[in-house]
Amino acid sequence: MMSCRGVLGFWLVFLSYMVCCTVAWNGLSRNDFPEGFIFGTASSAYQYEGAYNEGGRGASIWDTFSHKKGDVLGNANGNVADDQYHHYKEDIELMSDMGMDAYRFSISWSRLFPDGRGKINKDGVEYYNNLINGLLQKGMQPFVTLYHWDLPQALQDSYGGWLSPLIMENADVRGYFVWSLLDNFEWILGYSVRFGLYFVDFKTLMRYPKTFAEWFIRMLLKGN
Repeated sequence: MMSCRGVLGFWLVFLSYMVCCTVAWNGLSRNDFPEGFIFGTASSAYQYEGAYNEGGRGASIWDTFSHKKGDVLGNANGNVADDQYHHYKEDIELMSDMGMDAYRFSISWSRLFPDGRGKINKDGVEYYNNLINGLLQKGMQPFVTLYHWDLPQALQDSYGGWLSPLIMENADVRGYFVWSLLDNFEWILGYSVRFGLYFVDFKTLMRYPKTFAEWFIRMLLKGN
């Protein structure tokens, strides 16, 4: 059993460590990073975009999966999500106010091609053009993930998804940047685990900065 002196010593060391970390973190600024270091935020279309049946978007395999009761914790789905489809201007302003350099987002395949291939959806193109142009106007770099595991349901129905070689013969995806497979397992928990620098109230869709967002703002804008 640890003695009282040992316990006191442990807490003194721990508190000293926390004080040093706090001083170091509070003193950190953008200038402490190498020139050209890019600070940015990230999202994926299904988890963030919402508007699952608006603007000509077709269904994806995630729509089908999450709409089955019991497949996702709390029966959560991305029907509305953070509703970036309607709030992208507000989100761009928040990122710009934080001093971010870039935004990595994914493009919903079924928003551009509702049937997975063939005729392109002009409303989807317009949305992503507006998003990209809005980022560029604020001096932020758009980093695009072309595929984030939201395969159009039409391709799943026609070819059996990625398990069939036919999909590779009829849908040229060689240039797609594929995100980690482990990201799929995160979605089993639905929205019960809330990531991100801002908290989004799903009832009002208002954005509220978390403590770490405020720290990022101080760190990135320090000296500017």
